[in-house]
Amino acid sequence: LHSKYQQIQDFKKFVDQKQNLIRVLVKQNLNARSKLEGQQAKIADYVQRSMTVHEPEMRSHNKNLKDSVTIEVETFASISSMFTGSR
Repeated sequence: LHSKYQQIQDFKKFVDQKQNLIRVLVKQNLNARSKLEGQQAKIADYVQRSMTVHEPEMRSHNKNLKDSVTIEVETFASISSMFTGSR
């Protein structure tokens, strides 16, 4: 009888340990969502700040690329019309 009592006590101790572990995991899981949301907000802020800093430079490069493409297309069109007009 004493042996059975000890087994029950050991089992109760084991269950208590597992319940404590579950409580810790649940608490960590609840905190993980708020941490993730905080990290996502920080990343979005960083990306926004990075883009804002480089925006004038990107606009300048964009304009230069558009101008270069326009010049190339116009040059191609004039060369093409020279060849098609001479035939």
